[in-house]
Amino acid sequence: MSVKKTVRNTAYCAVISSLICVVLIIGGLIESLDLLCASAAAIVIHVVFSEKGTRNALMIFAVSALLSNILLPLRTCPMYFLFFFGYYPVMRGFLHGKIKSRLFAFLVLALIYNAVMLFLFTVFKTVFGMANEPVYMFILLFICANLFFFSFDLLTDRIMIIYNHKIKKLFDKTSNKK
Repeated sequence: MSVKKTVRNTAYCAVISSLICVVLIIGGLIESLDLLCASAAAIVIHVVFSEKGTRNALMIFAVSALLSNILLPLRTCPMYFLFFFGYYPVMRGFLHGKIKSRLFAFLVLALIYNAVMLFLFTVFKTVFGMANEPVYMFILLFICANLFFFSFDLLTDRIMIIYNHKIKKLFDKTSNKK
């Protein structure tokens, strides 16, 4: 790889990382948007994964997760991003490439998601002072989080179809004119 391509690639990853950090900061400032902003950042990484590959997507994930956890006072959004949504696009691409059944790949992703959410809910309950909250609240939150994950996975498929068939063509047309 030439020096010019390396510099361009590094700058591209830096800009995308800063975009993801801004999205995560919005999720950290508006507490009710934490899952939404973490998943929106995952969509951005999904586009990078499909365009630039695994290495760049993981590099952007690492930088964004580190910066957002350092910069944000509220930890829920960056923790959702760090523990699941940041590496989800790469893991999803890997599982869909290795496992032929889309249903089985989805079930593996859902199992990983549930394990991460149980861990995070336990951390939130013990470390972040939510120990006095009733148990039914966490059960309801867990059910809602699973509904969110199902919707998010379905929406990710649809967004990537739209990206690959409509938006990517627009970028290809503008890059060919230069």
